[in-house]
Amino acid sequence: MPVNSSAPQSGVIAANVEMYRGLASRYDRCWTSVLGHDLNPALRQDLEKIVSSFSPDQGPFRCLDCGAGTGAVALAMLAHGWSVTAVDVSSEMLELMARKIAARGCTAALVNLSIEEFLSQPGPQYHLIGFHSVLHHIYDYSSVIDLAVDRLIPGGFLYTNVDPVISRHPVLTDTFDSLDTGVAKLLHEPSDFIPGAVRRLRKLTRSADPQFGRKVASVGDIAEFHARAGVNDSAIVRLIRAKGLQIVEHSRYPLARTRVTSYVNRILKLRQEFKIIARSPQVPRSSGSR
Repeated sequence: MPVNSSAPQSGVIAANVEMYRGLASRYDRCWTSVLGHDLNPALRQDLEKIVSSFSPDQGPFRCLDCGAGTGAVALAMLAHGWSVTAVDVSSEMLELMARKIAARGCTAALVNLSIEEFLSQPGPQYHLIGFHSVLHHIYDYSSVIDLAVDRLIPGGFLYTNVDPVISRHPVLTDTFDSLDTGVAKLLHEPSDFIPGAVRRLRKLTRSADPQFGRKVASVGDIAEFHARAGVNDSAIVRLIRAKGLQIVEHSRYPLARTRVTSYVNRILKLRQEFKIIARSPQVPRSSGSR
């Protein structure tokens, strides 16, 4: 399935480049302070389970980290001795990752492209393809997942985590998300609390952007294209099952940015993220399934 090369997709890619140009230097600090340390052990446990599913004689092992950021997946897999290709549209984020990798005495292939462009090109297959908090940044995530599945070796794993579920109560979820964001800004980025509130108020008075079909007050409204509406995890599960993969795990869990709002969200479950772990058949798929 070819990736849609529409103008909105190009706009979302460009918005991500611009957003992370300003965010890269404080990205790790913001991620840790806003989401805490709980997600890191969970990520490591997931990746350890995937690693343990292969026997040593199946190596050397290759990992593709899509939208790699500063290296959550890449660094974990390098620690397991895997060969890693990390793709990110932001050169600034890749530069930060390169420093981390060098500090650990490791090497990885760092590719400064959009994941749409990378997967559209011919290339090797991988034992693991990971998306960590990435799909909501991708305009046509279904097409990207479709391409990613075709780059798995027989028995390879597709892993995606930390993307928002489509809410059954969008108005309540949007209200909670605004509250959650405001509290997090006060606690972790107080200098951006008032500018952030101004951006939200400004957005209320604007008409929808004709290209993106939504009100836009900052580059983040485009870069995190599906953050508010959510990503259709059920559709992704149907897609990868239709491609012949087995669903190892599909789960949803509440997530918020502060302890107080996390407690509230654990009860109300207004905002949920999802995780999917899927495995390709251990015999090669027929050409008719591609």
